[in-house]
Amino acid sequence: MDASPRHELRGQLGSRIAAAMLLIVCLNAWLQAARDLLGIDQNPRALTLLQLASGGTALLAAIGSWQRQPWTPAPTVLYGIVTGTMIIAVGPLLGLSAEERGGLPLGAGIVLATSLALAWYLRTITRTPTAR
Repeated sequence: MDASPRHELRGQLGSRIAAAMLLIVCLNAWLQAARDLLGIDQNPRALTLLQLASGGTALLAAIGSWQRQPWTPAPTVLYGIVTGTMIIAVGPLLGLSAEERGGLPLGAGIVLATSLALAWYLRTITRTPTAR
């Protein structure tokens, strides 16, 4: 069954909005990593590597979303896993106290849940043959 033109337009708009959001988080992660690599900030190397990985998975998901590729949900979920892991790791990597770490698990959970919801949405708009 072919998608209606209205459904098709909504899917295209949604994939473009998702791509823009993912590109923004990619740039944010890579700018933070660049500040570390250039010596502007002094974060642990592990945090810099996690920022690079987070940005890379977000960029891959953004490209797939823009093109409405059927493989797009995988890097979207991977972005949530990598970024959620990074958020949890910030506490030990930066030597934060237990009190300072309080909101990190919630933040990581929100990032993971959001990426899973986005992956589900992207899967629904890239499943049909007319979605490309």
